Amino acid sequence: MQLKAVFFDRDSTLTHAKRELYGARDALLLEWTGKPFKYGYDQMMSVFDEAQYPEEYFFAHRDDETACLREERSFWKRYYECVLRRAGYCGADIGEKAEKLNGMMWLNGFEPYPETVRTLEWFKTRGFRMGVISDTSPSLRMTLVNAGLAGYFDSFVNSAWAGAFKPDPAIFDMALSSLHVTAAESVFVDDYVKEADGARALGFTAFHILRAGLDRGYDGERAWDIHSLWELTLNIV
Repeated sequence: MQLKAVFFDRDSTLTHAKRELYGARDALLLEWTGKPFKYGYDQMMSVFDEAQYPEEYFFAHRDDETACLREERSFWKRYYECVLRRAGYCGADIGEKAEKLNGMMWLNGFEPYPETVRTLEWFKTRGFRMGVISDTSPSLRMTLVNAGLAGYFDSFVNSAWAGAFKPDPAIFDMALSSLHVTAAESVFVDDYVKEADGARALGFTAFHILRAGLDRGYDGERAWDIHSLWELTLNIV
């Protein structure tokens, strides 16, 4: 069957974090609290709970991006207020400081890998439809606007609107429906093995991108492992 569409994960696949920006944020937090900002995944999820991540709101309003973006921005201000309080900051200007961090970071922390644009151009010139599937919030599209990539994509599927995380078939089904293609007509690439494998089990031509330093505990390599997005073009007939 002819391949018609290609779907990408965002983080560590299309983009990586802007180190300078995160460094500037961390420097401010250190200046204000006297403590380094080093959160692991569990700590971050704990702050998400404390700041009341609006998961139900996002799902209920998944057809209203503007409302979801407004709610998401409010959440991130609460998030930074929680971070500051947990670090012992209790100044009357905590809201102002949280808003400064929010304004600095929200939508702005993503930068394309060197080969990303070249790869997207290759697929675009060959008539592929393209989409992004990411375990993230409703700001997915806007983060890619700010990263200069959104114009390549016809679809932006985030877990908040799908009500499911990869590799749940529901989020993949939402992405396929958005481009009116089947799994057998589609390529998918992700930096997590279980998510790439989940797509492959559904019929996608799926690849696991294994970037240096981001092996996710993965041991060994397989025929569908790649180390650069450009390698996709060498595997698509």
